[in-house]
Amino acid sequence: MSDAYLSAFKGSFTSALRWHQLDALWQAVRKQNDGEWFVYAVGETPPASATSSEQCDRFLSEIDQLLREEHDEEYCGIVYADNLQTPAFIFMIQIILASAVVSVITRLCRAGY
Repeated sequence: MSDAYLSAFKGSFTSALRWHQLDALWQAVRKQNDGEWFVYAVGETPPASATSSEQCDRFLSEIDQLLREEHDEEYCGIVYADNLQTPAFIFMIQIILASAVVSVITRLCRAGY
């Protein structure tokens, strides 16, 4: 992993606490969806190349639907970005209450990390 990636991952993140904030975050990603996003799940080998614009858009639609179905709350609060308006690094967490495990499940980051 590059130093820039590790520095970004150890940096500060802001939660998309409400669903409308998540909508705005996805809109910001789509606005800068230029084929420079890497999408992968923790535990898997990071991809060698960025996703295409179409793949990224499909991922955003699918993960949004999954988050809303699986996180049946009035708030989101499980998606974090380095900057909600101009994101370059986003991650989502899954909280398994039964065992109190918190794990990062998916990361999106722009090229350069």
